[in-house]
Amino acid sequence: MRSIHLGFAAALALGAGAVGARAADFTPLAFPGAGERTLLDRRASRADLDRELFGGTAAGLIVGRVDVYERFPYLEARYLQVVSDPVWNRLLYGDPATGLAAYTGEGSALGALAAPRGLAADDAGQVYVADSGNDRVLVLAARYDSEALSLTPLYVIVDLKAPGDLAWSDGGTPFDARDDRLFVAETGANRVASLAITQGQFAVRARLGALGGGNGRFAGPVAVAATWDAARAAHRILVADAHGGRLVELSETASGLRWERERAHGLGVVTGLEFDAAGNLYAAAPRAGVLRKFSPSLAPQGDLEAALNAPRDFCVPAVTVHDHRTGEQTRRREAAGLLVEAWSEGSGLRLYSLADEQGAPGAGAAPASLALLGNHPNPFNPSTTLRFSAPVGEAPLRLSIHDLQGRLLRVLAEGQFAAGEHAVVWDGRDAHGEALPSGVYFSRLSQGRRLEQGKLLLLK
Repeated sequence: MRSIHLGFAAALALGAGAVGARAADFTPLAFPGAGERTLLDRRASRADLDRELFGGTAAGLIVGRVDVYERFPYLEARYLQVVSDPVWNRLLYGDPATGLAAYTGEGSALGALAAPRGLAADDAGQVYVADSGNDRVLVLAARYDSEALSLTPLYVIVDLKAPGDLAWSDGGTPFDARDDRLFVAETGANRVASLAITQGQFAVRARLGALGGGNGRFAGPVAVAATWDAARAAHRILVADAHGGRLVELSETASGLRWERERAHGLGVVTGLEFDAAGNLYAAAPRAGVLRKFSPSLAPQGDLEAALNAPRDFCVPAVTVHDHRTGEQTRRREAAGLLVEAWSEGSGLRLYSLADEQGAPGAGAAPASLALLGNHPNPFNPSTTLRFSAPVGEAPLRLSIHDLQGRLLRVLAEGQFAAGEHAVVWDGRDAHGEALPSGVYFSRLSQGRRLEQGKLLLLK
C-alpha cells in the first residue's frame, strides 16, 4: 500500500525539482518506493493494495501547494490527486501520507455523481467536476494538508447540457477571482460556455456554438483547455471537436467569446487537452493511442505512443508556491505530468518528467532571474543532472546539496556564471567522496539573498 501511495504524489514533487516548468520530452518517471515501476494499473493495485481502484477512468487532476522556509524543513510540498471514474460514479482522491478515499456524493445535500468526467481546479483550492450525467458542474472544496484530506461539496452549476470537460483560467491575476473564468465543453449541446464569478459563484456568462461544421459550430466538443494570453490580454481556449477531428481556438475578452481559428489534428477523437507553462498544448487521443505535443502555434512537436492504451487525459499540475521568507505567493506549473489511460491490466496511470528545452519561455535569451530547473532522473541512482539558469550580472552563485537537517553535504558549483542555462552532474557522494545512503536530499541554488530549492530522491 505504501508503494502505490508514495509514488502517486511524491514523484511529481521530486520529478519537478524546484517547481519550475519546462516543455515536455515525455521521460517516464518511476513511482518512488515501487522499484522501477512506471505504471499504476489493475495488476499493481491488486498486488499492492489488494483492491480494485477503478471501474473506469476519464480524467486526472493534481493540485498542490509548495511552502519555502528560511529554516528546516526548508521546503514542503503537499499534493492532492483526483481521478474521475464514470463507471462507478465517483472520484478517487488521495495523498501518500494518508491513503486513498472515494467521493460519490451519496447522502450529501447536492446528491450523487452521475458519470463524472472532466476535472479542473482554481488557485483557491476549489475542484470543478463535469458531472455529465446530471447536466451540471459540481464545485468541491479541496483540503490537502498535514491534518486531513477531503473533498467537500460547495454548490452546483446548472443549466448545462452533458458537460464533458472544463478548464479554469485566472485572467492574468492569480488569487483574484474577479476576472477568473471557467470554460465548459457542453458536449450534449455542441457548444462552449464561459462562466464568470457572480455573487461568489460561477454562473454562465456567454456561449458559443451549435451543431454543425465550420466557424461557430461544433459536432461533439469533448475536451477543453484554457490559459491566459498576456500578449493579447485575453483568455485563450482550445477545444477538441470530436466529429470534426479538429482543434478549435477561441478567445475571450470583455466583449465575449470569439472564434479564432481551427486546425485538423489527424488523431481521431481527442478527449483530453492541457497547456504547460510554455504555452505548449498536449492532446490525449484514445483511439490513436497517442499523446501529442503541439507548440503554442499548434504545430505538432512529437508523439508519445509507446505501449499506450487509450490515453484519455493529461494533467500538468499547477501549484501555489508560498515563500515564507518574503511573503510572496505565486502560481507555477510543475515540470511533470500525469497521464490517464484506460484502466486495465497493463494500462492506467503514468508519470512523465517534462524536461526538454523546446518551446521553453525565452529560449535562447538570457533569463530574467535565478532559477533552479530541476534534476533528471529523479529518483536517481547513482547520478543525476541538475540544471539551473543564471541571470545577467556578475554576482557569484552557489549550487549545493544538503541533507534533511539542512547540513551542507557538497558544493557542486560556485562562482560567476554566464547568463543562461547550465548543468551539473551529482554522483550521490558528499564532499569527501563518500557514497551517501538512499534518502531525500535538498538542492539549494543561492545568489546573494536569493534562494531556490529543490528535492532529490536517491534510491539504491
